[in-house]
Amino acid sequence: MPVSVDRFSQPGVLKMDDLVTRTQRKQDIGDLIAEQKTAALIVNARARRGTLWFRAARKRLVAAGYTLTGSYAIKDPCRLPEVVQHAVEGGAKLIIIGGGDGTISSVVDYLAKRNVVLGLLPLGTGNSFARTIGIPLSLEGAIDTIVNGKVVDVDLGVANGDHFANIVSIGFNALVVHRTSNIWKRRLGVVAYLLSAFKEIISNRPFTAQLELDGEVKTFRTRQIIVANGAFFGVNKIAASASADDRRLRVCVVDSEKKYDLLRLWFGLVQGRPAAYAPVKILSAHEVVCRTDTVQDVDIDGELTAATPLRLSIDQQALLVMAPKDFIDR
Repeated sequence: MPVSVDRFSQPGVLKMDDLVTRTQRKQDIGDLIAEQKTAALIVNARARRGTLWFRAARKRLVAAGYTLTGSYAIKDPCRLPEVVQHAVEGGAKLIIIGGGDGTISSVVDYLAKRNVVLGLLPLGTGNSFARTIGIPLSLEGAIDTIVNGKVVDVDLGVANGDHFANIVSIGFNALVVHRTSNIWKRRLGVVAYLLSAFKEIISNRPFTAQLELDGEVKTFRTRQIIVANGAFFGVNKIAASASADDRRLRVCVVDSEKKYDLLRLWFGLVQGRPAAYAPVKILSAHEVVCRTDTVQDVDIDGELTAATPLRLSIDQQALLVMAPKDFIDR
C-alpha cells in the first residue's frame, strides 16, 4: 500500500496531535523511507576513519538502491549543524550522519521532535550512543541497520536548554577530555583518554556538589559526576539496566574525594561495573540540577561546552533513529 507523502512533507517541528499514534508514526515514516530510498549523507571527515568511511558508505548505499540527495565530507566540524539544518529544511526524511558522540550531540537540536530519521555511522572513539542503541560499529553492520533496520524513537537529554545524546561528565573526566589531543584520539582511540587520566590525576582537586534529583537534594564531596541518557560511558556500561528510551537519567557519583577511589572508578568502568570497585552511588531521576562550590568544567558527549551550575532533564522520545530489528522499542 503506497505511503502518503503529504503527512511528512513538512520539515517543521513535530505536532503529536497530528499523528494517530507514535507506533503508526514510526511505521509510516519507515515505510516512506523504504519506498523512496533517498537520503542525505553527512560525514565528519575529521572523525576517526571519517574520509575512508565516507567513500565506502556512499558506494554501499548506492549499491543498495539509495539515491543520495546530498553527500558531504565535512572537514570543519563547526559546519556540521549548518549542513544538517540545510538537509532538514530541504525535506530529507533520512539523514545519515557519520561521526562520534560529539558529532551527534552537535546536530540533534536540528533533528529533535521532527519527522526526520537519523541513520548513524559510528566513527568516534567511544561511540556510546551507537552502543546504547545496538548499532554495529563496523561499516557493513551500520549500513545494514540503515537499509534493513527499523525506525524507533529514543530519549534525548537536555543540558541547560540544549539537547545531548548520551553523556554529561562533570569534574575530572571533563578535564581529561579537554586535555586529550585529537591526534592522540585518532591514533590511540580510548587508550588516549586513559593516558591523559593518569597524567591529570596528579593535579586534580575535589569539589563539593549539591545534586537536586527530582526535588530531593543530596550533597557529595567528589571529583567526578557522570550523568547518562543511556547505558554506556565510552566503550563500557555505566548502568546495565539503563536504555535510550526509559525516560530517566542515570547519575554516577564517586562518593569520595580520594584520588585512589577515582582510579578505582575508572577500573570499574573498564570492567563494566563502576560501583563494584569504588564508593560509587548510582542514582536515577527525570531532572537533575548540579551546583558546585567551585566552577567545574562540563563535558557533553565528548566536547567541553559548559560549566556548572547545570540543569539536566529528559526530552522523551524526541529523536527518530534507525535501529537494528532486535532493538526493544518501549
